[in-house]
Amino acid sequence: MISGNFETYSDEELVLEFQGGNEKAFDFLVKRYQERAIRLAFSMIRNWETAKEISQNAFVKTYFGLKNFKRESKFGTWFYRIVSNQAHDEIRKLARAKDDTRSDSVLETRMSPEASPAQVMAMEEERRRLEAAVASLPENEQKVFSMRYFNDMPLQEIADLLGVALGTVKAHLFHATQKVKHALTKKEVSRHE
Repeated sequence: MISGNFETYSDEELVLEFQGGNEKAFDFLVKRYQERAIRLAFSMIRNWETAKEISQNAFVKTYFGLKNFKRESKFGTWFYRIVSNQAHDEIRKLARAKDDTRSDSVLETRMSPEASPAQVMAMEEERRRLEAAVASLPENEQKVFSMRYFNDMPLQEIADLLGVALGTVKAHLFHATQKVKHALTKKEVSRHE
């Protein structure tokens, strides 16, 4: 076992440490991926509390699965696939329960305390328009758009996670971006007519 500061370790080194019996290494993987896992789940489920639960469940699955992780892919790609699968399971569960009451938004509105009511309303309106535009995208385009712009994931990582070619991800992202821009521009025009 290596001793020292785990924060400087790569994911692969932390995995090896954990597989060697050092439980503290897993804590550092959780610390490193927790926020990104929640954001990824949120981009798919659009509810912060549910996204946190999905993230926790994904870490539990990861903990028990990591002993047998063969390192055929990067840890991050493998872990994001677990988060994505957990989110899909939750979406299916919600669909079966016909409980589509997503109260949270795609984007968290961040306003300064000095923001005027008019500014807050304008920001909320923009958020709603963007949320509607993204929600109207086909599922594959919506996933790629959300992963790229709401989670800042690299394109190759998105391709690995979704199990598709990089060119496919680029095409989905291009089409999604064009559609979102068009939807926002169209609404802008109709508002001023």
